[in-house]
Formats: sequence, C-alpha cells, structure tokens
Amino acid sequence: MGVGDARQGRGEGAAREAGDDVGVDLASAAPVDPDDIEGWIDRLLDYHAAHPELLRLLFWEGLEYGNAELPDETERQDHYARKVAAIEDGQARGVITDAIPPRDLLFLLTALANWAAVVPQMKRILAGGGEADRERLRASIKEAARRLTAR
Repeated sequence: MGVGDARQGRGEGAAREAGDDVGVDLASAAPVDPDDIEGWIDRLLDYHAAHPELLRLLFWEGLEYGNAELPDETERQDHYARKVAAIEDGQARGVITDAIPPRDLLFLLTALANWAAVVPQMKRILAGGGEADRERLRASIKEAARRLTAR
C-alpha cells in the first residue's frame, strides 16, 4: 500500500511507513536551527510545498488515533526530543527567547509554518492564491516566527 492508500484509510501500516520515510527526509532537509529561525522556516515551507504528503499523513494520523498512543510513539518522541534540544540550546545561549517553554515554542513554530500546507483551500481564500500572495504570506510567517522567538 502506498501513500494514496493511507490517505484513503486503507492501511495504517502504510501510513506509518510512508510517514517514517518522509519524516527522515524532513529531519535532514530542515533541521531545527535556533541561530537561523527564518532559514529554518523557509526550509520547512519549501519541504512541505514539495512534499505535502507528510502533513496529510500526520493530519490523517491525528484523525485516526486522536490522543491515543501511536504505534511508533517512542521513536517519534526521540525524534522530537532532538528538535526540542535544539530549541533549548538556542534558549540557553540567549539566541532565542526563553519566555516560552521549548516544547511549546517548537509546537507553535511548526504549526505556524505548516498550517497553510495542511489547509491550502483556507490559505487560498484568506491569503490569496497568486505568487505574490504566497510570497507575502511566507514573509508574514517568517515575521511571526521572528517575533515569537525574539529576546
């Protein structure tokens, strides 16, 4: 079963395997960089524009599992712990604010960067669908990320 099967609800194993593959790609393509939040946001936006299947699978997974434990939750926690550690490091060095706990800050930043890819119809209706609209929204997302992390 492929990504399409998972999206159609025909294989939780396929969704998990496909999500694992793209999750590894994303981790290497867009590692958290507290020294360059804007660059990290750019890499996230670019990655999800090129690979919308990861967010679709994560959204499907949320619908399927809700708040129940995931089959690969331990590995997922380890993956996110490394991202949180990068945020904690940036906070400890004074590069980004420590006013928001690191786990919460990572959640907020990824939500900010990812939501437009999850709901493209809402993005088109609210922010517009043209190239200039996409660039304006990207700049707005980066400005919001800067403000969230500013010391």
